[in-house]
Amino acid sequence: MKYFFITLILCNFAKAEKIFNVRFDPIHTVTGYLNLTGEYAVLDNWTVGPVISYAPALSVLLYSDNTSNAYDYTVLAAGVKATWYHDYKFSTGAYISPSVKYLNASATTQPGNTAQNIKGDNSYLLLGVVAGYAWFQEHYNQMLGLSISQPLSKSKLTMVDKVTGTDVDILQLKGYSAGFPLAFEYTIGWSF
Repeated sequence: MKYFFITLILCNFAKAEKIFNVRFDPIHTVTGYLNLTGEYAVLDNWTVGPVISYAPALSVLLYSDNTSNAYDYTVLAAGVKATWYHDYKFSTGAYISPSVKYLNASATTQPGNTAQNIKGDNSYLLLGVVAGYAWFQEHYNQMLGLSISQPLSKSKLTMVDKVTGTDVDILQLKGYSAGFPLAFEYTIGWSF
């Protein structure tokens, strides 16, 4: 009888409902861009959690009006993301995920550049939503979606010469300059 209850308890523990999911973007990680998302189950179909992004010195993220200048820059974003799963939280099927992020972008001229004192930064809120499909196995999962995002203020970095105080360049985050803020999002994760 004792073994029956131990077996019953262990079987129920093994089938415990998952309440956490941690995901990251493996494709952009190769280029140095880090995107982490945590999810905590709050309702049958809803999760909520933090999202953190960090991009050091990735020139592919910026457009420059003056291509003769080379910049070192960093983009850091932190916010919250909610996810609605069509069938049930952490289950295979369609999902929609709205988010709000605080984004800070800063840039300086690269060492060795003729203009040494050029710097710029900007911070703004970024609203976004991702719609896609999720594949969940026991603990491993993959999510593929299409995202659209919109900054709530200007997303440009005006580069200023700190010695003379004059504007020398304008940097624009890609995706927002042409009015086409769409991107694919692919993440892998582990739920527990």
